Amino acid sequence: MPVASRYNLLLPLHGEQQTLVFNTLRGSAVVVQPQDADRLGVYARPGSGSQPVWRSYGSHSPEVDQAAPTDSPGCWDTLLQLGILVETADAEERTLAAFLDDYWHPRTLKLTMAYTAACQMACGYCFQSGRNLKARHSPALFQGTLDFIEQQVKCHPELEGIHLGLFGGEPLTDVAMATSYIDQLQILSQKHNLSLDISLTTNGLNLHPDLILDWLPKGLKYVRVTLDGPAKIHDQRRPTHGNQPTFHRILSNLRRISNIAGFGLGVSINLDQGNEGAIGDLLDILVEAGLRTQIEILLEATLPTYKLGTLEDHRSQGLRMSTALDQVMLRGFRTPLYPGLCTPCNFVQSNNFVIDWSGNLFRCTFTMLDPQAVVGSVGEGARGVNQALLQSVRQAVGHCRAMQCAYLPLCGGGCRYEADLRTGNWSGHNCPLEYWDEVLPRSIPYTLGI
Repeated sequence: MPVASRYNLLLPLHGEQQTLVFNTLRGSAVVVQPQDADRLGVYARPGSGSQPVWRSYGSHSPEVDQAAPTDSPGCWDTLLQLGILVETADAEERTLAAFLDDYWHPRTLKLTMAYTAACQMACGYCFQSGRNLKARHSPALFQGTLDFIEQQVKCHPELEGIHLGLFGGEPLTDVAMATSYIDQLQILSQKHNLSLDISLTTNGLNLHPDLILDWLPKGLKYVRVTLDGPAKIHDQRRPTHGNQPTFHRILSNLRRISNIAGFGLGVSINLDQGNEGAIGDLLDILVEAGLRTQIEILLEATLPTYKLGTLEDHRSQGLRMSTALDQVMLRGFRTPLYPGLCTPCNFVQSNNFVIDWSGNLFRCTFTMLDPQAVVGSVGEGARGVNQALLQSVRQAVGHCRAMQCAYLPLCGGGCRYEADLRTGNWSGHNCPLEYWDEVLPRSIPYTLGI
């Protein structure tokens, strides 16, 4: 007899007249009547948040009888195909194991390339504060980095593609270096019959249509630009080193590139107490600029620099995110299904490296100034500590699996950088359950258009 998936979320809709059942393991969804939802969530218990959400969260899955979830022909088969029903709990556990294995061992070599530490801005919350702004890849380090990448490709024949993430500092302070990496990786990927995808994370000051048009045929897929509020707030938080404003220049550059087809464009908002009340004003400006349909809004909590114990609790983070998400939804912007989630996570994935301006290898961009987080260099390759760290941080999902938490396929046990800030251990317990309880009842129905 089929049983309900452990990874179902039950989200009441339209004044609880209907229920959206969303499966986090498969990313599937169906709308059912409340009485049918009850049969899919007998063992679910109320979430901790202020919004109504029930999680399949416990050691048992309820049996679904012949009358559930509806009497329509083929409905049972449909729910089985969606993963909302499963043949057995053991079979679903094997599906989860395969899901985690695919996530931990992707067939893409993901390279986050911080080839320069230079940046025109002096953001007060910058997690790279204190770095040498003059550090950058020399010609020898450039070639050494390319040699490291090719060696990774040769050692991992299972790879199907390369993802190059241009990062910094500010990557567009050295467009020539960026273009050189793009051109050389295009040659390397063609040589090894691999795909090449490129993303750009930039402050937006040097964005130009000609740059986008040059990189598009070479593999550019996504551009991410930060705006933290309307001009008054953004310019306080993200001025130049000479304390000059930056908002209007960035907005103008966004408008200039927004009508170029063939790539995704995201506006990232670092969300905290300093700008939470101005998100609506910023979004109104973006609407007036004609950008509502051209961009997606990426809401993210502002993460502090490396100081133990400086993070808000997850429920407070969720409340702030939900309030901002309401403003996004009110104006009809696109936004990710899971707001604030940094995925895929470099920290737990094989064949993924952050390469800094000195040629050191890291697992996470937020750890680039922490000497204890170095896992190798482009010259020596990945050290043994890299594999040990991977095994360690992956074990963080053990508690989640034991609890059969429905959020596990979303967060993989929570952000490892946050875990380190909260516990002093990258493998520490960092359960964002209360965050998801606040955010998902809003984001999932909205993103699915329900």
